[in-house]
Amino acid sequence: MTIPTVGLASDAQTWRADVRAGVLAMVALFQAAHPAVVRRHWANLPQSLTAEGPFIYLAPIHERISHDMGTRITVFEGAFGYVDVLVDPNETADRVSVFADFMRDLCTANVRMLPYGMFEQTGFSEGELGDGGTQMTNNLATWRFTIQEGRQ
Repeated sequence: MTIPTVGLASDAQTWRADVRAGVLAMVALFQAAHPAVVRRHWANLPQSLTAEGPFIYLAPIHERISHDMGTRITVFEGAFGYVDVLVDPNETADRVSVFADFMRDLCTANVRMLPYGMFEQTGFSEGELGDGGTQMTNNLATWRFTIQEGRQ
């Protein structure tokens, strides 16, 4: 019987935690730059929505890993969510447009937010949430962070 040789990585990578910290820092930067457009930010969508918008949240991060001839590619995908109360459609539309425009430029400015990968916005979509009769927007600026590394 042949006993397999297994190994343990001597220095585990913290890429998922680093990407999450980076995108949360981008959310905080947006809030600081545009306090009239966003009042709060959250690490995820709050379970209870109490008409406290506008706010930004980080949607769940999905991870895909592929391997090819000694190369591992890890792709993290997620979204910045923007929630606002639909009271005055014109004011809400203006804030949503500021969010969309600023996030596009913020994502482009941070294409190399971490030295070992590439960050890019992949899209924007408008939507709505309903919570106890209060209609709210749920706009998503989707993003992707790709890491490619050689393996032995």
